[in-house]
Amino acid sequence: MSDLPFPSLQPFVVVPTLGTFNNVPEIPVIVGSPPAYSAMPFVWHVDVLLVGTFGVFVLFTLPRAVARYSEQSERSSGLLLRLRKDRTPASSGRSVPTILGDEHLETSDDHNRVGLSSSEDSHTLGNHVQATEATLSAHGHPPRRVRGWISLTTPMLSYLLNYPVAPGLPFKLLALLLAYFGVLMYNGTRGTDPFTDPRRPADIAVAQLPFAVAFAQKNNILGLLSGMGYEKLNFLHRFVGRIIVLAVNLHTGYYLYRYSMDGTLYYQSRTPFIYWGIIGTAATDVIFLCSTSYVRRRAYGLFLVTHIACFIILLIALIIHEPITLPYFLTAAILYGVDHTLRIIRTRTATAYATVHPHLNGGSTALSVPSITHGWRTGQHVRLRVVPAHGGPLALAYAWLTARWRARPYTVSTAPGNERGLELIIKAQGRSTRELYVRASGGSQPMTNEKGVGAGVDVEAARPGAPVRVLLEGPYSGPGHAQLAAFSGAVLVAGGSGITYALAHLDGLVRQHGAGRSRVRVLELVWVTQDAAAVLPLLPALRECLTPRASPEGPLALRVVVYYTRASELVIPAPETLPLGLGLRPGRPHLGHILAETCDAVCAAYGGGSARPSGVVVATCGPAQLAEEVHRAVGSVGWTRWRNVRGVEVISEYVALAFSARFWQRADLRWQDLWNVTRCGAHHLLRRTL
Repeated sequence: MSDLPFPSLQPFVVVPTLGTFNNVPEIPVIVGSPPAYSAMPFVWHVDVLLVGTFGVFVLFTLPRAVARYSEQSERSSGLLLRLRKDRTPASSGRSVPTILGDEHLETSDDHNRVGLSSSEDSHTLGNHVQATEATLSAHGHPPRRVRGWISLTTPMLSYLLNYPVAPGLPFKLLALLLAYFGVLMYNGTRGTDPFTDPRRPADIAVAQLPFAVAFAQKNNILGLLSGMGYEKLNFLHRFVGRIIVLAVNLHTGYYLYRYSMDGTLYYQSRTPFIYWGIIGTAATDVIFLCSTSYVRRRAYGLFLVTHIACFIILLIALIIHEPITLPYFLTAAILYGVDHTLRIIRTRTATAYATVHPHLNGGSTALSVPSITHGWRTGQHVRLRVVPAHGGPLALAYAWLTARWRARPYTVSTAPGNERGLELIIKAQGRSTRELYVRASGGSQPMTNEKGVGAGVDVEAARPGAPVRVLLEGPYSGPGHAQLAAFSGAVLVAGGSGITYALAHLDGLVRQHGAGRSRVRVLELVWVTQDAAAVLPLLPALRECLTPRASPEGPLALRVVVYYTRASELVIPAPETLPLGLGLRPGRPHLGHILAETCDAVCAAYGGGSARPSGVVVATCGPAQLAEEVHRAVGSVGWTRWRNVRGVEVISEYVALAFSARFWQRADLRWQDLWNVTRCGAHHLLRRTL
């Protein structure tokens, strides 16, 4: 043994038998490794430290959680979809109304203009009338706001924490990842030499396996306690997964190199201990290669199948390779099983009515499920799976089996308690969404021109709703423990198809205001879209929200502004035919000015009374660039406005760690600029030298 290199590193003992060649055993006898890793207790204590850190984070969210669940309506919302007790609307067939009404818009009557200003720029648009004494007793009370920790600081600090280091990666998340990486580096170097001990990376990989599984689940304990959606924790899953891939390859690569130097690679690879370790490493690498953004975009099914199959192979190989990893294997398996059990419990089978709108975003399908009216919160989404039209019970079983692969998330565009029930607006842009469009339309394809806008004439016309059997899983995500109705002002910013997210909040806040359960005095919706004609199918829903309602909480200043960036080929209605409070403007919005006007309007609504504003919230849904612009606008709020309204908070639907092609294009431009500056400087220096 002393003749072999690396004598101090023995994962197992090789006992030479009779007959050797160049001091290399021809038939080695493998003695199992020690009953436990020497470093496993230390690694386990670091895992306990990480769990404790997550617990501290949950404690910081506890005040808001208590304020949220003190409201009776919030205790049963956001977990399970509930069916309507009176299901008569579900049996009404094709006459079920949807949020995208099929009637033509009429000019608002004089009743809708009570208390409204004629100035589009004023926040007095859409003032809802005062409640009468007879209605006060029937209303509830508005929720109490608990200020977020960032709103207790300054606008500049808020902007710095949310500064986009990369698209979808704010500085606060980068700091979190660096801290996490620092803990793992300490874990991998404390009490050992990483260049001579290859077992510590394997210990870290095994210990982080339950964390990688937990962060990937739709139902995870951290998201449930903190109120964060699973998609907002998925960046941790990707980060921990890459750490596992790196650690496993360091561990395996070290031993393969050692066996190659020893000349024992062939004999070692024939032992189950070694080849199961190689199989586990190969499964880990396949998971990594098939989880790149390119594969996810081009072949999501391949990504999902390899993720599940290779993960199972990894766990089996891990148990055979080192049985001491059984507790970590069981923890990961239990987390995975609990998540899928809860997903089955949270799945509902219902009949939806699909209405085709050829001129909405180049062809969209509105799904109305009137049998489901409660159970979700505004801003949440459900995962949809359409049952095939033919096949009977087998089709339903097929939909259940493939729901894991083919279910897609869609934001609910109505508020709970809406008479129309749960509704979704689905743009026909992928294979499954186009199949749904064709099925609902009776065989016709979505027809679009080069600008993505239908070339028809009657943009509000919609075909009758066709019954479709669907599976709905959820609801998921949402605003967390924050309650928009607890703020004094709200700005809803939507980009493109993110209007469904804004419509749900708009519908919910208007209903809560009419029921006396909202503190919002100023409400503005800003929608940025390419074509102004996209607003036409939404006019019935917007007109309903802009209708004045009685409320004991005082008037509500409501305004909806649609910004369009392209010229429309369709005839846009005249301003006098639009609902009062709705405006169309070319170009892009200046969110800084809009937010400043909202803060001033909130302060004016409270006047000089004893009551103080309870803050302003900005809820945004759209591309990452839109979220960055919103945070930049929040950072531009002056300290006086910030203090007077008691802070501005942001609720963003887009939070992901994604280095997109646009980021790399920007990086290339930065390197190109740096090269040009360096080249010009060197040329100037050379000329002066000569």
